[in-house]
Amino acid sequence: MKVVYPESGFGSIVGQILEQKLKKPEKIEIAKRMRGGIAIEVEDLEAVATVRFKGESIEVTNGKAEDVSSTISANFKVINELVSQPKTLKVLKLIITRKLKIKGFTMARMFSALLS
Repeated sequence: MKVVYPESGFGSIVGQILEQKLKKPEKIEIAKRMRGGIAIEVEDLEAVATVRFKGESIEVTNGKAEDVSSTISANFKVINELVSQPKTLKVLKLIITRKLKIKGFTMARMFSALLS
């Protein structure tokens, strides 16, 4: 699966992480089922990237696209924990304590499965 991302900025980091995760066949299958876009916001760094799933490819851009209906928003520490060690109970605790904000839960759940 092809991941297209910018050469610099937060979108570049997100694109590189996705490339690494997509080395596993089961992650490719998850990504192929996803459609639409999701914005990843790192509040304390004021960094945002948009990830668009297009069937056989993924496009990552810097900034938040206006037409994206799903968003994951948190500080850097929380986002980093989600990427490195996502655990369902921990995620629920972060949501309840408002350290992790999610809009469009279905897409966010699939994105989380892709990163785990």
